[in-house]
Amino acid sequence: MEEKEGFLVLVVSSEKTWGNIFKWKLAENLKGNRGEFALAVTMNGYSCEGVSAIKEFEPDYFFLRPNLGFDAASISYSINILPLYRRTIILHDDHWFDEKNWFKKIQRLISENPDVDVWGNVLYGEKRPLFDKYAAELGLETLAEVKSTKFLHGMSGVFDKKVIRKFKEINLPYKNSAEKEDANLGERLFSAILFSEGFEFRDFPEGKYSFLMHNERNETNSLISTANEYLFLGKYEEAKELFYKYWEEIKKINFFDDLGLLFYHLSIVHSALNEKEKARLFYLNAKKIIPGVPLPIGMKDFFEEDSNR
Repeated sequence: MEEKEGFLVLVVSSEKTWGNIFKWKLAENLKGNRGEFALAVTMNGYSCEGVSAIKEFEPDYFFLRPNLGFDAASISYSINILPLYRRTIILHDDHWFDEKNWFKKIQRLISENPDVDVWGNVLYGEKRPLFDKYAAELGLETLAEVKSTKFLHGMSGVFDKKVIRKFKEINLPYKNSAEKEDANLGERLFSAILFSEGFEFRDFPEGKYSFLMHNERNETNSLISTANEYLFLGKYEEAKELFYKYWEEIKKINFFDDLGLLFYHLSIVHSALNEKEKARLFYLNAKKIIPGVPLPIGMKDFFEEDSNR
């Protein structure tokens, strides 16, 4: 296994999305600190225009692969063939840092927190139904025992050498699939390995999507993600406050893609706080948007009458 000192920044992109590098601030991030790290870029698919644009950054490693498996496959593919660096920063083409001195800030963070193996945007969510089957098909059936609802968004962040070494040792598997759910499962598999190996991973101190930015709507994404964390940790008053704040903010920007899930989570929060009428109301509204939404566990006496209508 070839080993090198210093930092490696790995950017994964595709023939369809490479323009994101220039849409927000990733291009600026890379150019402003280019002498501080080795750069690897992996592109799913083939775009002459994209290749020409990316060459401006003078990447030390540039891989072109078939457009299969989404980012989960390209990250796994890249980890398996790249040299092992002291630290690795993994980014999608729509990740960016809203700070000019982002690299020095990461260096300082690592220096002050030597016990942390991974920094990123840490999210919470239920185990995906097909996860056990997916893990078994890739020869990692023991990961079915991992019960944590915590996972690293996008397999992206700052990684210590020992984490990447472990991924290399197991030859981090992936599926070259056109199914988006396989990409989602690959992301969860990545985090399940972190848990199974006992690695410590945390949010950046600024909070979710407040230092390592993703695409747009970072403020509202931070609100909903932090509220979900409080919900999963049983901090219901804190969760309720942020869920309502998120609701007010998405009204301002007319973004309602997650409204059904928001109502469902609010029904759980109000139920946990014994606020029965609001719990029932939010569950029924969630059910209108997501017809198959299940009755929350342990709340049968709250919802049985309405769920049978």
